Amino acid sequence: MSQGERIFSEKQASDILQRAARLQEERGDPTDPYAPGLRQEDLAKIAAEAGIDPKYLEAAIREAQQQKEDRRFFNLSEEQERIVEGELDPAEFDVIFEVAKPARTRRHPPTQVGRTLTMRTSYKGSLYHVEVSSRNGRTRVRVRSLPFFAYLMSLHPAILLSFFGAGNLGAHGQLTSAVLFVLVCMIAGAGAFLGLVRRAKSKSGELADLIEDRIVEANKDLRTRLSSPSTQGSTSELHQRT
Repeated sequence: MSQGERIFSEKQASDILQRAARLQEERGDPTDPYAPGLRQEDLAKIAAEAGIDPKYLEAAIREAQQQKEDRRFFNLSEEQERIVEGELDPAEFDVIFEVAKPARTRRHPPTQVGRTLTMRTSYKGSLYHVEVSSRNGRTRVRVRSLPFFAYLMSLHPAILLSFFGAGNLGAHGQLTSAVLFVLVCMIAGAGAFLGLVRRAKSKSGELADLIEDRIVEANKDLRTRLSSPSTQGSTSELHQRT
């Protein structure tokens, strides 16, 4: 069968489109007409072309709205995504820092490549990876919780404590006590780790909403400034001079 006649499954088609969109965001020309996200009317057109009954599309949309989580990394990490109607100018990306301050780390400083900002931020005791990309009238926000921070705050100290504590007890011939000490440390560390991971995942949507709201507010402020009489007068004067 030739490549043009190949039939893809629904999952393959979804994965291919998502990957193609991500590639175009990362590598495409900024002047391309692609904009993040799809409106419901766009989904309706795609469903109609695929022969899907509109009532099942509506049911799927309702289920998608209830299922907001994207869990990863053995269910230890969660990614939240928001699409904002309105394009945040890259020169205004610093407004995001008002609600999500960059984490102080040399290995992962905030970086801006073209119209995409990536950074790590601490929010309510948890660490997150944040990506904001803006193009063609829309802004995409991705927030992903990072379980490694929870490990450093719980399991890592528990492992070190059990290692040195068990070594000290074993050196004094208390092997049973050493084994029990290791078990207690690991159980406590694992419990703390899972608790921190759950808290980070539960707050990822909250952080994504904060960033989304700040972008909406920034776009609203920009529209207000552009529509103000003083701004319009300055623009008219500039046109007359030119």
